[in-house]
Amino acid sequence: MSDGSDEVNVTLFNEFGKSFEKALDGFIEEQVVLVLESAKVNKYEATKEIYLTNYPATRFYINPPHCSVQLLLKRIEKLHGRDEIDSTIYTLKQVKQFTDEFIERKVICHVTVKTIDEKCNWYENFYVKCDNEVFLEQDRYRCPECKRNLPCLDKRQIT
Repeated sequence: MSDGSDEVNVTLFNEFGKSFEKALDGFIEEQVVLVLESAKVNKYEATKEIYLTNYPATRFYINPPHCSVQLLLKRIEKLHGRDEIDSTIYTLKQVKQFTDEFIERKVICHVTVKTIDEKCNWYENFYVKCDNEVFLEQDRYRCPECKRNLPCLDKRQIT
């Protein structure tokens, strides 16, 4: 299954899989929008790859008449119909060496994220209800306004 920018494997079991296959038999369109509701998200241990599976609450809808589906179809159409994107895949090193001719030009860049430094201050901790920045105080996060201990914080990018 893919949204045009990424894809994920989906495994549908038993009668649910059979009913899905039967529902797809009538569709001859190239682009089919599938809304998979309440699927279970899993991760393969060996490859760490994300996949979806069905369980009793899962439902599917094929090409539902919804405005968000229409927006998704337009986005996919633009992705496949554009020729202004340079199809060459560049490395980050090459992108850093681009000259003025690449200003406002769309390119595809392949990068590999090797580590993420979560201690780097790319964010500030906020308490959602009070919308205040929260600081560590005696090994606990506390809101300076309402003085609550906070187990869950909202991380906002520092601007």
